[in-house]
Amino acid sequence: MKFPGLLVVALLVEGCLSIPTSAAAKVSYAKIDSADCVPSASQCEATGAKAGGLFVVVTEKCHELVFEGEVIFLQGPNGEKAVMHATSDGNPTTDVPLPAGWSLNRQTLAAPLTLHPFGGGDGCFYNVIRDSKLQSYHQFEYASPRYP
Repeated sequence: MKFPGLLVVALLVEGCLSIPTSAAAKVSYAKIDSADCVPSASQCEATGAKAGGLFVVVTEKCHELVFEGEVIFLQGPNGEKAVMHATSDGNPTTDVPLPAGWSLNRQTLAAPLTLHPFGGGDGCFYNVIRDSKLQSYHQFEYASPRYP
């Protein structure tokens, strides 16, 4: 299977950030604001998750993401939901050790899924979650109004 779902990565959110680009330019602007580990700090190393852990990074980036076709969702025990956007080798897998209550599910979207950053004013943020196989997910449903 080829990498699922990500259709457009560089639709800038109006009023949030302005970057001149050309058709050949690769837009990849993000600032890391904080990082955390689920279920505990012992399940992560400085730059990523160990088996059974998830590394959560809050990034500041101001574009929307659009997914279509087959995607992989990461779901948490308290209503958290994220969609896979990257792998280290281009071969996504659901065979990943996750914390208790977390799961991975493949789905084919009936309509495009568009994600927008959270924040206010000049702040545009995403939670990016990385598993132990270096697959990354953009979170779009949260357990509560506060992090995570």
